[in-house]
Amino acid sequence: MCYEAESGYRIGPLACNPENPQVACELLVECMKAIRGNEKFYVGVPAVNGIAVEILQDFDFGQYSKSIRMYFGEKLETERVDGVFAIGGPEKG
Repeated sequence: MCYEAESGYRIGPLACNPENPQVACELLVECMKAIRGNEKFYVGVPAVNGIAVEILQDFDFGQYSKSIRMYFGEKLETERVDGVFAIGGPEKG
């Protein structure tokens, strides 16, 4: 869930019951506590998960970049990302 990358640490994937977002917050805190020093953290989140974005903003995370979600074929009526608080990576989701 938290691994070293070239330019710091990436956190994800992180999914939990969207009715209990405090669990995602607690897991995020545990990841950050596990890393010592002045390291950078990167977390990719679906922008439509407002609760995930809010949690990260509360910890003073800033937006680094955006990604575009694409699809092939028929678009889904609704996406269920309310329980996704961090993706594993843009290539994995």
